[in-house]
Amino acid sequence: MRKLLDYICIVCDKEFKSSSLNVKTCSRGRLSRYRERNRIKSECNFCGEEIFVPPSRFNKYDKHYCDIECRKKGLVGENSGTWEGGGIKVNCSCCNKEIFVGKNKFIKNERFFCDLACRDKFCIGENSHSYKGKVAINCDYCGKEKIIFPSQYEKYKRHFCDGVCRGKQISIERKGFLPNGTKSKIILLNCTFCGDFFCTRPHLLNDSGRKFCYSSCESSWRKIYYQKDNNPNFRGGEVRFCEICGDEFWNIPSRNHKVCGNRACLSEYVIKHKIFAGENNSNWKGGITPFKIAVRSCAKYNAVREMCFERDGYKSVISNKSGFLHHHIASYNFLFREYGMTENNIDEFGNILFDLENVITMLDQEHYKFHSVYGWDNNTQQLEQFKKDYLGGMYD
Repeated sequence: MRKLLDYICIVCDKEFKSSSLNVKTCSRGRLSRYRERNRIKSECNFCGEEIFVPPSRFNKYDKHYCDIECRKKGLVGENSGTWEGGGIKVNCSCCNKEIFVGKNKFIKNERFFCDLACRDKFCIGENSHSYKGKVAINCDYCGKEKIIFPSQYEKYKRHFCDGVCRGKQISIERKGFLPNGTKSKIILLNCTFCGDFFCTRPHLLNDSGRKFCYSSCESSWRKIYYQKDNNPNFRGGEVRFCEICGDEFWNIPSRNHKVCGNRACLSEYVIKHKIFAGENNSNWKGGITPFKIAVRSCAKYNAVREMCFERDGYKSVISNKSGFLHHHIASYNFLFREYGMTENNIDEFGNILFDLENVITMLDQEHYKFHSVYGWDNNTQQLEQFKKDYLGGMYD
């Protein structure tokens, strides 16, 4: 760390300390005031405004400006350091407008433009500096003359006047003969399924002797003639009916499927038979999910909840206001104690747990207030008393 040195400000004569060397003022504001004392009074050569210039700049330049804008406007024409006696009057090559250009540009260029828009508009086709001319060719099908660019002539071996001539020429060649009468490598065949003519090459044919114009024809032929014993990959099986949609499907003995290949049927079958639920799930940990969470996450619980909202018209039975929260009149704690239910025999009392008459619609604030007063061991008498007290303004 540098040592602090003692200084005296030359502007306010105040003592101060600083780690820098040769410091003259105690702050930047004092430094700017010190510099203004030594500046020389002058005038802007463009706008005439009074300005103060440092001595070094005053002695170096003959002209002074208050800002950059005045300097740009002042150093134009004869006032510019690169002035060569004025521009030469010419006409724009595109719009014929009179413009002035410098001597160097006049000597270097042959065409002149007033702006970029005129230059882009004019420099097209033959007027472009990169223009290389065009080539006249004859269409390989109809013989009609056409003008093309040299790049197109070098890129393609054959040339046509349009896409129609090109298509007609290709169709002629695909029939088996070239324009000069020689045999081509393309052969004409009949499709085994639809009977239409199509062109192909000899090395694309298989050893079976069957020929198809498209893959769709081949797949359609396989669906009809490649069934059961006619299929070399046949491994036996039987026709079954899907348990969900009832459609027929072919089942291989090694698979033993109960549903067809439809994803909707498969997902519904998995949910219906609980294939990946409980002990059948790879993430099963012995049933550690709490009872309340297991009940509230089942499909029957959500169905009863929606039926409750529809029955009450999505309104609270306490205040008749719109609400989307349900409440159990007799809580699970009360039902467990009243009927002796446990998590092991819960299936025997499913009708009581999911009873629609035991569920009502309430507002969020009403539900919170009810349980804050009566806790979570509830019954019908508590609900009636709460309704009288709430409507009577006791909880306002």
